[in-house]
Amino acid sequence: MHQYLKNKECPLLSEDVLAELKNNGIKTVLAFLSRDSEALIHACSLTYQEVVSVKKVLFAKYSALPCSATDLLDQPSVAPLASGCDRVDGLLGGGLPAGDLVELCGPSAVGKTQLCLAWAAAALLAGARVLVADAKCEFSVDRCRRFLRRRGRSAQECDRLLERLQYAQVFSMQELLALLEAVRSRRRLHAGLRLLVVDSLAALAAPLLASPGFIGFGLLTDVGTTLKSVAAECRLTALVTNDLVQSEPGGGERPALGLAWLHVPHHRLLLSRETSTAPGPLAQPPRAGPRRTATLAKSISAPCGTSADFLVTDAGVEEAPIAQKRSAPED
Repeated sequence: MHQYLKNKECPLLSEDVLAELKNNGIKTVLAFLSRDSEALIHACSLTYQEVVSVKKVLFAKYSALPCSATDLLDQPSVAPLASGCDRVDGLLGGGLPAGDLVELCGPSAVGKTQLCLAWAAAALLAGARVLVADAKCEFSVDRCRRFLRRRGRSAQECDRLLERLQYAQVFSMQELLALLEAVRSRRRLHAGLRLLVVDSLAALAAPLLASPGFIGFGLLTDVGTTLKSVAAECRLTALVTNDLVQSEPGGGERPALGLAWLHVPHHRLLLSRETSTAPGPLAQPPRAGPRRTATLAKSISAPCGTSADFLVTDAGVEEAPIAQKRSAPED
């Protein structure tokens, strides 16, 4: 609804009419729909009938379709999407919930993209489709293929599974919004889509949030609203990544998308990794990186504050061995 009025929205919205509306402080779809029709005919050269027609067009495009409680009850349930790491999946009640927006937040190289790859591989193995919107040009199909091979799939089977993975490079918030609108308007072409990955939303928003004015925050709000509506309408999980940045000298780290984004996701996993290089009491899998920890910081359906350790290996994301306390030596 925060979309700006444009000529392509409706033929009656000519450039002259848009200029008249702008001069009267009516720039967005929400502002136009919120005004009384009588007031609008005094704010521009449209007739009352034309104002009503424009409102009908805008309502049809931007309003949610009505749905009764019975319709919601009759909707088939979609099982959570498990990554294969039971402890991490358990934080979200068994995996990524359908219809929700999930955020992975953490510093660079903590494992956000690797978790996205693990869930993408799991969705492909389940027979679903995956759409990846890559803003960092770091998404590795070969890495995803390796995850699938480690699950016992042959090279031919991996090629067949990867045909259901759709990849798109996005370099701006506007391109991401266009991609999301295409998914929503062409749902039949995207039938079977179970996972939508945006890696990284922070990379797209950073230039806009650092610029003066509120355009960046407006676009971020639009993206958040669209991600949630697409997830709900298409019964998929929208999985986005967010970075941690230094707030002030000595002030610690904060999420890169800022306070305006904190309330948007349905679920938020904070990722961290151990910094100690001291050998632990239990051997880790070969080629495993440092132990990572995922903490559920926000959720609409699971208890917050719980955490799980995991490792990133050649086979994907695996459970970390449970550390055991060393017994004190006897005298």
